[in-house]
Amino acid sequence: MQDSVSWYRWLLWGSLAMALGVPAARAGDNPESGRRVEGSWYGSFEPAGYAPVPVLVTLARDGGLTTADGTDFLGSYQSATHGSWERDGADGLRMTLLALNFDAAGNFTGHSRTRGSARLNRARDTLSGSFRTDYFQPGQDPLDPAAVPYRSIPASFALRRITVQ
Repeated sequence: MQDSVSWYRWLLWGSLAMALGVPAARAGDNPESGRRVEGSWYGSFEPAGYAPVPVLVTLARDGGLTTADGTDFLGSYQSATHGSWERDGADGLRMTLLALNFDAAGNFTGHSRTRGSARLNRARDTLSGSFRTDYFQPGQDPLDPAAVPYRSIPASFALRRITVQ
């Protein structure tokens, strides 16, 4: 009976460790490799035809991605974006993000989906790339690859790693 209890205990703790503590291998890096991408970044993006917009970006080791920016152009307001990233070669990454959009009165006006790619510089302290943001009407599914956006805006960006000073 004691062996059975011990086995269940190891199964329970092992399952808990897998669920809570083991990062996904597709996004994470070996910190010793010098190719670490995860962390917090500051910079700006420049939508085609608009002034640069300041942005904060956090890349989580497990592939999670969040951003906060000063987006209030085009007469709408946007929530923080949430999404995923994954490695694309030794120095690159690909990303997809979603945001909720609202008008000036706070009414929901639809979703935006951003897809892009980036490259990490040799010193691993600058991340730059491009993306395209597609805008969808309420009722459209922004995760449906067949959904047709009513507007698309390309942009470029450059970020610097935030470090402890």
